[in-house]
Amino acid sequence: MRKCPRCREKVETKNRFCPHCGYRFDYAKQKKKPISTLTVFLIFFSLVFIPTAYTRVLSQLMQETTTLQSLTSKELPEQQANEATQVYKTYTTLTEFGTDYTNVQPYIDRLKAFESDLFSQTSLTYSLDQSIIVYNNFNVYFKMIYETVMSSHLSMNVIYEGDRNGDHLVTYQIKQTGMTSFNEVVNDDIITVINEVTQDENQSLFDRMLLREAEFESRKERIGHYGFGVYDGQNSFVIYRDGELYKTVFNYVMKGQ
Repeated sequence: MRKCPRCREKVETKNRFCPHCGYRFDYAKQKKKPISTLTVFLIFFSLVFIPTAYTRVLSQLMQETTTLQSLTSKELPEQQANEATQVYKTYTTLTEFGTDYTNVQPYIDRLKAFESDLFSQTSLTYSLDQSIIVYNNFNVYFKMIYETVMSSHLSMNVIYEGDRNGDHLVTYQIKQTGMTSFNEVVNDDIITVINEVTQDENQSLFDRMLLREAEFESRKERIGHYGFGVYDGQNSFVIYRDGELYKTVFNYVMKGQ
């Protein structure tokens, strides 16, 4: 027999529970399991690192949300001084760009003025590929490619690249394909087009290419990836192999503001 520590009544030794009050005799013998190192680490991690990480993520999300709200508003904000690190939005037409923002018409008018001037220079018909990129510092990159085909072997791209400040480059890229000899490469058609585009500023490229005819003939079977060309700063006239034939690319770059 033994006494119940709770109600002090006598209880048979074999009984695990007191029949009078229900006390469990082996309860006092149960030992609490020690807290493991992993459990301690998880508790510490939950109390310290998770709140810190949450705060940082929340701050970043709030900042990005503010930026995105600015970008999707009806006014394009002023350009920031910091360097662009991300692209937030792209457009494939000036119409889309102008629909999103109410204060970008001056940029569109600038591009339209360039386009109007280009179209007035010749009677050529151009196809147009437009790309407008808005960066996270609110600068805008404009790239307009005007392409025209003059004949089965002669074409021209006029490439306008600029930003919202008005700084821009215009590249006239005149291409020939299907040439079989040096005389076909430096033909009257391309000379006429280039003289019209560059206002005779780069006739010297052709004069220099003509002086290299003998060199071309000796190297034409071994013209590599970089081609055979003459250069004047950013301007160039280069002959490339095109299977058994030749193709040429003339680049004339103008800087404007």
